[in-house]
Amino acid sequence: MAIDKYYTQSFTVQSYTESSTFPYDLAWVDGSTFKGALDTVSSNDRWADSQLVAISSHWIATKSSVSIAKGDRIKYGSRIFEVTGIPDPVSLKPGHHTEIYVKEIT
Repeated sequence: MAIDKYYTQSFTVQSYTESSTFPYDLAWVDGSTFKGALDTVSSNDRWADSQLVAISSHWIATKSSVSIAKGDRIKYGSRIFEVTGIPDPVSLKPGHHTEIYVKEIT
């Protein structure tokens, strides 16, 4: 697919998971990595619907095979983003790509 050539940035999915060592507290744990393209959300696009209930500051385009859920976090270098929504913008062409809406938290 032509859009794949824009997936030049590497991201790491983080999940809030119980630690595997004592004292077994909950912590953000790095998971899989994926390639994508990060962009800011324009002021005209900052909207909320049934899938996107929080204000998003950025969005990431990536392959549709990436496994991520609302509530996960995404690490990009020293920056951390909270996943606010994963709508299906390409419903006319399933499997084309996934758009992940995020809010920068650090």
